[in-house]
Amino acid sequence: MLALSANQRYLIKTIPRVESKQLRRMLPRLLAHLEGKSGTSISCMLALFRVKWVRLAAPQASKVYITISEAAFPAIPGAAPILFDLKGSSVSRTGRRTSGEAEPADKGEDGTLGVLPERTILKDNDLRQALCDAPGAQASLLSWEQDTSSICDAIARDAELLASLRCMDYSLLVAFVPEDAAAAQEYQQQLEPSYYLSTRVTSGERRYIAYCRIIDILCPWSPKKRLAQVTKIALGKPPDGLSTAPPTAYKGRFISFVAERLFSRTQNTTPALRES
Repeated sequence: MLALSANQRYLIKTIPRVESKQLRRMLPRLLAHLEGKSGTSISCMLALFRVKWVRLAAPQASKVYITISEAAFPAIPGAAPILFDLKGSSVSRTGRRTSGEAEPADKGEDGTLGVLPERTILKDNDLRQALCDAPGAQASLLSWEQDTSSICDAIARDAELLASLRCMDYSLLVAFVPEDAAAAQEYQQQLEPSYYLSTRVTSGERRYIAYCRIIDILCPWSPKKRLAQVTKIALGKPPDGLSTAPPTAYKGRFISFVAERLFSRTQNTTPALRES
């Protein structure tokens, strides 16, 4: 089950028992990390509940584990961000339409990255395609206005923590919010009190604020995950492209993708974004 609160600020989600155990095990270190003075992009977890009920026909009581957390980004009318969900992997990492059909992101005639209205989110391969296919002159149309080293370092610290806690399969969710949108100020005000890393970026004549947040942090590396990895490799999937990877390998690829592809420390540029 997955649901949003009435004000769409909080996410209510059922999780398996293994993830509830993982949360309780990692809680002391996670709390210390979130309360630290250094910036963090990890999504804030607010509560964990265990709901237990007895059915007459069942010999044992049923248990359901429920978490309450801040929604990654609030839904505000008039402020429609361009969203990327990034893991650093490549297998099944292309944005999907609401119909479920996977297609690469559309590009405009000028080499910019177009976003179809029915596509809810873009993924790693969409970003890779834009970076590889964009002409050199267009690749500089989106430039980070501030030094992104501190953001890359904060995300790297978050990934180091998650790897030490045996976590994998987490994502970096990045929202590009148009700064000149009518609801942009309200959007920024709602995001201010939360754990967010943000920076300004220019795309052509448009300015955006990019907000970053790491989500889905409760998936532990386990024998079941290892079996899934082996099975996918046996089916011909490239090992270095799988999201199912040991924590240390996952962390290294994740940090590298964020620093070298998204924020591009060497060029500090990505191709221009275009809203549809």
